Amino acid sequence: MLEPNARELAICYGQGRLNLPTVPLNPIPVAEIGGDLGPLAEFGASLQWQGARPIAFRRSADQETPLEPPPEPKGQRIEVILADTVATAVLLVEISPQLTASFKRLLPLSGMATNTISSGPLTRFWNPSGGPEGETVLEAGEAERGQVLLYPGYIYYLPTPPWRGLRIAREATMMRGPAGNGGLHLIPLARFVGDWSGFRAEAERIIVEGAKPLSFRLL
Repeated sequence: MLEPNARELAICYGQGRLNLPTVPLNPIPVAEIGGDLGPLAEFGASLQWQGARPIAFRRSADQETPLEPPPEPKGQRIEVILADTVATAVLLVEISPQLTASFKRLLPLSGMATNTISSGPLTRFWNPSGGPEGETVLEAGEAERGQVLLYPGYIYYLPTPPWRGLRIAREATMMRGPAGNGGLHLIPLARFVGDWSGFRAEAERIIVEGAKPLSFRLL
């Protein structure tokens, strides 16, 4: 990505953002890296100890082959059904084993989906058994930490009462608290695999058409 004020390039390989002393910067996406980012993440982390290393960019000889998608996570698949659209997701058992086990015990699970008022491109699941805020209460392990920056195509769990439950990111975003101070930490629960564009398009219409039925079931 390009930071336009300093005119510097930066490569993002995980959770991160560019900041001024008081506010985040708004870098411009330049290119996307495909495949498994694991080796790149290890190299990036090593720079803290090893110092600067040479870097070069060049045009690839292959201009036709699509980018490799990130490797599919290991875990059980679920169907996510929004109105008439169906998408497939994989539970992130390696990242959140206790959370995914707690979620599986509730399946199948049906309710309604709305667009959250806090963060724009987030679809919120309302559990009919969850009281006035439609909570879905899950058990998370102490090591299963949340993240502030949310990635598109991921299903997250918000562990903060009285809004506990599922949020689905349609674009990169963050969820702020009710006073707008700071970002809430959400725990990754599942990731869509394959084509989920139909789900995203249907979810985008919620803001105009209103709430739609949303359900989850094991495959």
